[in-house]
Amino acid sequence: INSIKKNGKSANEHLTQTGLTCKLKKKGAYDKINLRCRKRPKSDRRCETACADFAPRCRKRRGMEVKMQYTNHFQSPLGGILIAADEAGLTGLWFDKAKYYADRLDPEHEERDTPVLEQAREWLVVYFSGKEPDFLPPIHMTGTPFQLAVWKILQEIPYGETTTYGEIAGKIARQKGLARMSAQAVGGAVGHNKISIIVPCHRVLGADGSLTGYAGGTDKKEKLLALEKLRK
Repeated sequence: INSIKKNGKSANEHLTQTGLTCKLKKKGAYDKINLRCRKRPKSDRRCETACADFAPRCRKRRGMEVKMQYTNHFQSPLGGILIAADEAGLTGLWFDKAKYYADRLDPEHEERDTPVLEQAREWLVVYFSGKEPDFLPPIHMTGTPFQLAVWKILQEIPYGETTTYGEIAGKIARQKGLARMSAQAVGGAVGHNKISIIVPCHRVLGADGSLTGYAGGTDKKEKLLALEKLRK
């Protein structure tokens, strides 16, 4: 989102002079974008894409639909996992202490069991037994159009197989009718996948087959691939 202008000054200059910068640093980049959204009329759609990915609070301010989120925990052989869902489907699955743990989870979420969360736990039980689950819990992912396109491709990677960031970039480029797409941009979208394991970002490797970045940790990525008999 482009910086707003106030009295000829950039957003950052204005925040500094009004004493808001220190507060925003504590809250993080989301709140900076959120502040810019609040300064724009609701008819301005520049914030809508950002709000779709950034947080339910931002969506609420824009008058966009927000579904109540519910959470519970699952103890896997690789460590604790936080699972989140709304009425439509699964919205998040993160290893404890993952890089983007509980990313975009509504602060007003409620910890309780739901049919979607129960299905997700059943899926994980089957998966960690070393078998490919023959069912999938409903999934409700929110993000930018580019992120959603990348995450859709992730869901198409078969159990026991891998792909590369470059191959995903090539698919996105063909979908958009472009000559090429940045593998680095794809890596950013893969890294921000909010539903680990079930949306299998661990099956994406570097061009040389290396275990490049994984929000849950490359040690867990290696163990997940080993579980699928891809690495010994």
